[in-house]
Formats: sequence, structure tokens, C-alpha cells
Amino acid sequence: MANLYELQQKNVCVILLDEKYELLNTLDSAIKAVIYSLNAHMTGVKISEATRQGLARRRAEGVILGRPVGSRNVIYKLTGKDALIDKMLAEGKSKSAIARKFKVHRCTLINWLKRRDQENPMEA
Repeated sequence: MANLYELQQKNVCVILLDEKYELLNTLDSAIKAVIYSLNAHMTGVKISEATRQGLARRRAEGVILGRPVGSRNVIYKLTGKDALIDKMLAEGKSKSAIARKFKVHRCTLINWLKRRDQENPMEA
């Protein structure tokens, strides 16, 4: 509504193709805009309520929603790049530089190294 109001103040004609509304700077257009906005809001509320009810029904049926408990990713952005990362670390490159090379955040690299070291404690 704020966007429509701002456009009306600038004398911009807004045409809503799906509803075939032409919103000009008139009282009639303002009423149409309010009705259209309320309709869009109510549609969103109905969709949200239907989603909540559907999820509640599925829970009541005993369906487990979401990712299974304890499941973990096995493939990460840095998977398979162990040798190159180890070589760069041995060369004295910073973790930030290595992360930039692989186009990941520095924390992603650090977390990946921790995870790898926990999974393979003998190689650390």
C-alpha cells in the first residue's frame, strides 16, 4: 500500500494485469487499491493457515517432518580438496587466503578442517 500511495503521489498509473485494474490518482482507484491489498493479505493468511493445519495434521499422523535426527552432510564444498588445502597450509598460506581461493568463507574452511580432524584424528 505504501508503494502504491507513493506512486499515486507521483501521478504514476499502475496497471494490475491479473485483476485488470488501472490505478490512477483518484478516489475510485484508492478504494480499488485497498480492496486489492486486503485481498492479497487475506490470501496470504489463508495459505499460511492451510500450511499450519497441514503440518499439524501430518504431525498428528505421526509423520516426522524435516531432516531426520542425527543426519549429517557427507559432501561439503571443500570435499576432495584435502591435498591442495594441506599443501597450501604447509606453504604457510593463511586460512583466509585459502578460503578466498576456494570461494568460501573463512569460517567454512575452519569448520571443515575441524570436522576433518575429528573424523580422522590420526591424520591431524
